[in-house]
Order: sequence, then structure tokens, then C-alpha cells
Amino acid sequence: MAIICRIRLLDPGVIERVIDRNDIVCGHKNPHAFEKLRALLIMHFTARQSAVQELGEEQAGAITAHIRAHLNARLGDQFGTPP
Repeated sequence: MAIICRIRLLDPGVIERVIDRNDIVCGHKNPHAFEKLRALLIMHFTARQSAVQELGEEQAGAITAHIRAHLNARLGDQFGTPP
């Protein structure tokens, strides 16, 4: 969804803007994809919070880092520059 909307999710402040429904971060307007991306981000943060509670911060962070590395290898910098 981020690629469809041309949103660089990893650039500073972008995820917060998407969650706040601020579509100024879109390089291409697609309201349906934007709302779906927003829902997926909320689901991600909910799942991560559960993972931290179940596995601890270190293991949850390792899972997140693995996923980020996998996406970066497949998609390059389309998501922006990681913090």
C-alpha cells in the first residue's frame, strides 16, 4: 500500500502522519490504499505490543529488524531512510 501511494514510511514523521490520516505524505493519491495502509500500520503496532508483552523487547526488536532487513533487500529504499 505504501508503494501504491508512494509513501516513504521510514522517513521521519511519516508513519505518524499516516496514522493521523494526513495524506500529504502521499506521492500518489489513492484513498482506498491509504486507508488500508493506515489499518495495517495500526494492526502492526498492536501485534508488536503483544509480541513485546509475550517475548520481551529484545526478541520483538529482533523480529522487527529481521522483517525490515528482508523488506529492504527486496524493495530497496522505496520506504525511505530508516531512523
